[in-house]
Amino acid sequence: MSLLWRLASRAGPAALLAMVLHLYLQRRQAAKEKAARALTMNLPGTLGSYWLGETLAFAAAMREFERERFARYGNAFYTHVAGKNVVFVADRASADFVYKAPETLIQAGTFDTFQALMKDSVLLMTGRDHRQSRLQITKVLSDAQLDANLRVLQDVFGDKLRAWRGPVEMHSALKDVLFTGACRVLFGLDAELFGTVVRTLKDLSAVYGKGFFALPVDLGDYSEFGRALQAREQLVLFIRELAVRRRSQPDMYKQGAPDLLQLLLDLRNEDGGVDDVDRVASNAQTLLFGATDTTASLVAHALLRLHENPAVLDRVRAEFQSTLGTGPLPAATLQALKLPFVDAVLRECLRLRPPFASGTWRTAVADVTLPSGYVVPRGWMISVAMDFPQNHDAEAFPEPDAFYPNRFLPTGSSAAHADFDGALNPFGRGAHGCPGKGFALAEAKLLLALIVLRPNKAFPRLVAVPQKWCDKPAHEAAEGMEMIF
Repeated sequence: MSLLWRLASRAGPAALLAMVLHLYLQRRQAAKEKAARALTMNLPGTLGSYWLGETLAFAAAMREFERERFARYGNAFYTHVAGKNVVFVADRASADFVYKAPETLIQAGTFDTFQALMKDSVLLMTGRDHRQSRLQITKVLSDAQLDANLRVLQDVFGDKLRAWRGPVEMHSALKDVLFTGACRVLFGLDAELFGTVVRTLKDLSAVYGKGFFALPVDLGDYSEFGRALQAREQLVLFIRELAVRRRSQPDMYKQGAPDLLQLLLDLRNEDGGVDDVDRVASNAQTLLFGATDTTASLVAHALLRLHENPAVLDRVRAEFQSTLGTGPLPAATLQALKLPFVDAVLRECLRLRPPFASGTWRTAVADVTLPSGYVVPRGWMISVAMDFPQNHDAEAFPEPDAFYPNRFLPTGSSAAHADFDGALNPFGRGAHGCPGKGFALAEAKLLLALIVLRPNKAFPRLVAVPQKWCDKPAHEAAEGMEMIF
């Protein structure tokens, strides 16, 4: 007591109170760390500071956060980010286990902001609801439907590219092209109404997208997360109203190939009936946003790599010309886009820089023992890495840091081409893997073709700038670097 009294007399009561509180929180955190190690069977890692954990480091640089800790701890570690205890895993056996685990052990789950903003999304559903919604989305994204809509996408992409006045900022310009294309194949509509829909959805999505990494504080108009929640409700309501009008006046909107909204409205569910408009609107929203950001990131990365590797660009251009010709671009088909070297380039881009800055997320609904022997306690989250370190495994990928698309050809230097989805996880796997994988890759190839086959004089300069939330090019492209194709 005499020591505390002397400290209080010198530093003041407020400083003493802060010191005592700090010591108390330190002891609480040490007890939590001890419990975490015991629960996880001595999995390496740290919960970080009290309450915040390692949230700030994770939010500031997601890719670097994972890379540094996998290098420090190995293929698995635990931490605390965004209010959740999380186990990160990167080995093939753990990834296979997580993707194949039954819902009695592991279910879809993510951070609170994502849960709120993706409410009712098929990506977070479980059980019968998930199975039914996923089946509906898989049907509307079938190869036959994609083939029928490729010409629509080609026209929209071409119009948007011709409207570019360079130089343009690459990633945001690509997002705009892809978003407009997604709106067209999803909603159809005549030219006048289509323009109104796209402008409304773009305005709402700009607000909506900012909420995913905001503080989860809902203060309505006075907080970014609150504004994002409001934008989400308006988005769903807007799409729902389109669906209601379409269901009441179907003949008014059908023009040529049926758009994806019409397909969602017409499809029969497991009970033989059609889905209610709320579920249709939710699935339509998932399709709209799933077809934009990640595909734009993939195409942007591919363009950067082609700019830096002229020989690869020449080979990509020649392969496109072999099926699409050298004159005005004919109507593209899935068959014409089956191009081994272009596929290899995109796979190598996905290996070096997956579109997601972090991995795929799940929640343990029971204590889960991983193949490594470590345990994920019930209620903890699991993140399966999409990037480092399995993407840079020298045994699977010789010279792992080099951009070498040939490795994904049947005659490549490794067997990577035969086990792309198994060796890597760019689209996730299992019941919650991305149902739009084929659609995204077809979009990426079509957009690349339209860009690299245009003559230089008809194409503005593209400016590459690092993206927010650590989605920077893995090869450190210079900010403001200009590219001409």
